[in-house]
Amino acid sequence: MNRLGDLPFSLPVLKSAKQELNARVYSVVRSALSQFLTSSDLVDGIIPKEKTL
Repeated sequence: MNRLGDLPFSLPVLKSAKQELNARVYSVVRSALSQFLTSSDLVDGIIPKEKTL
């Protein structure tokens, strides 16, 4: 995910993966968006995406 608008659409998928599949979820996001996921229990870890050209 690299845009704030993408994040809300992915939240139900993350929640289902955690609840239904008991999956460990890691998200690749831009550093500016990582705070939105770290404050939730939807991900087990954040992999920061570096800015690309």
